[in-house]
Amino acid sequence: MNGKRPLIGVTGPDRGGDAAWWFTRFAVWLAGGRAVRITPRHLRTIDHLCGLIIGGGADVDPTLYGQEILHIASAKRRDETTAGYLAGAILFPATWLARKLTARRPLHRGRDARRDELEMRLIDQAVRRRLPILGICRGEQLLNVYFGGTLKQALKGLYVEDPEVRTILPRKRLLVEANSKLATILGPHPQRVNALHSQAIDRLGDGLRVAARDRNGIVQAIEHISLPFVLGVQWHPEYLPQKREQRRIFETLLRHARRDAQAAPNGTGVARPRTEHRQGAPVAKKKFQASNRPQQAASRKPDPKKLAQEQEQRDEENKRRFIDQSGIVAQDLPGTEHGQNAVPNAHEMTRNLPHQHGGKLGGEGALRGDRDISAADDHGGRKNN
Repeated sequence: MNGKRPLIGVTGPDRGGDAAWWFTRFAVWLAGGRAVRITPRHLRTIDHLCGLIIGGGADVDPTLYGQEILHIASAKRRDETTAGYLAGAILFPATWLARKLTARRPLHRGRDARRDELEMRLIDQAVRRRLPILGICRGEQLLNVYFGGTLKQALKGLYVEDPEVRTILPRKRLLVEANSKLATILGPHPQRVNALHSQAIDRLGDGLRVAARDRNGIVQAIEHISLPFVLGVQWHPEYLPQKREQRRIFETLLRHARRDAQAAPNGTGVARPRTEHRQGAPVAKKKFQASNRPQQAASRKPDPKKLAQEQEQRDEENKRRFIDQSGIVAQDLPGTEHGQNAVPNAHEMTRNLPHQHGGKLGGEGALRGDRDISAADDHGGRKNN
């Protein structure tokens, strides 16, 4: 944490992506944070971060979610007219110029395996620490893949109600789910957002739910049900700083980052790793997590005295439970003399009782006692395992 501004990691590619980086950096600054860029060549660990933004860019490698690469020929979009293109350039000159000047030819036919690996590893570390995460466009899709979901590699034929829109202008109509966390940020009323994506979410990952769709039913936002703040949006809110509701997305991220930083030990601004079981077992991230799991504490030799005390306490508890269930008074138990607790454990009681006390219980009582003793033995054995 730098002063009073939480440090937010922003991922991106090695080549290109400068416009998205500078606009995201500005959005984080407006929200009260400080952004630091992370790429495959400029690595950073999660240790000093208070939040994570997975930026847009190349398509996610389909092998990560169990599909083969579809070779799709690109064509000019009939719905994007020259007038619309010029309007975007006039109304948003800074965005248009920045994207054009910093655009570079993508590597590996639009995919970036090194970035996939880096971001999957960062997501895994951030989820374990319960840091706030925002996925933008590709970042939303990668979040879904991390939690075990899949993607639609092509959107042809899905645009029925509204035509396909690809522009930095807020022209796509967005329908926010009324009971979602996103609705508390943007409001439940319809929104207008931009659209630069060519793929979309297909099957949802574990623990995720849809937070928004467009009028064609295509998923436009997802969020995690139980984690404090894991949000993915299919549009680019960093390119819409003039819209108050879009700035609130970054403000919410920073609010969670400050809360985690204040709760961190010794005021370090770094949240402790969480070791409890997370809901859902992400499928795609398994190959990336092995070398990045939190280091386990060095093994320690158990204290014999402490183990003996714990065993003695368990034996006493089993003895009391056995007495209550069987109806035998304590003085009748083997090795017990008028209040002295000499029974070593429940297993020894169940071995000796049928032979020493079968005559005393007698008849139907003996059968009932045997059943109770067996039940007590089973119960005690399960507890000590």
